[in-house]
Amino acid sequence: MAAHLCLEEAEVVRLVLEFLANWELSISQLVLERESGVINDALSDDLLFLRQLILDGQWDNVLDFVQPLEGMGAFDSKRFKSVFKIFFFLFHTVWHCFEVA
Repeated sequence: MAAHLCLEEAEVVRLVLEFLANWELSISQLVLERESGVINDALSDDLLFLRQLILDGQWDNVLDFVQPLEGMGAFDSKRFKSVFKIFFFLFHTVWHCFEVA
């Protein structure tokens, strides 16, 4: 006896997005979100935009985007800049390794 499972296309995409997120395949997740128009995370539009800037390597735009937050007490700009510098360094180091190879 065969069992049948009926899923909407968007539900299948969400399952794949969840799989990609669990395996920390952020770029693949972003590409699927862009192509399908389905977003699995409960993130605000601003956070989705910031994530896109980071994954696209648009570092100057990332700094411009978060600059208005520096005046807010809840935003730890010192910590953000430290993490940003580490991420920036790692990205360029890995990118350079692929260019050389």
